[in-house]
Amino acid sequence: MVLTEPTRPADETQSSRKPPPITSLRDLTIIEAWDSETNTPKYVTFYLVTPDEEVYFGQSPKNKKDMTLTEYSAALEHIGDDEIYPKVPTNTLLKIAPDSLDDSSAFIK
Repeated sequence: MVLTEPTRPADETQSSRKPPPITSLRDLTIIEAWDSETNTPKYVTFYLVTPDEEVYFGQSPKNKKDMTLTEYSAALEHIGDDEIYPKVPTNTLLKIAPDSLDDSSAFIK
């Protein structure tokens, strides 16, 4: 898997919003994919949720320990609400869950 291209083509980018400055790796949630056969990292994905609940996502083929804060910041792209919460297709029938349903008997998205 090569992750050198943006996650979306430029014409599909939801916004040209720039993420807030990354001052520490603690600003990000970082997830590293690991290759169990070679026992090496494959790629890293990371995201930032701002206090205003704006989401920025990035990825890199580099090892997370080899990346600088500048590289993390440069890789972040704004993710619009419509990508996180897509509209329900018009031909989809939804059903309201009964009041008696609780967390122990079902997962409600």
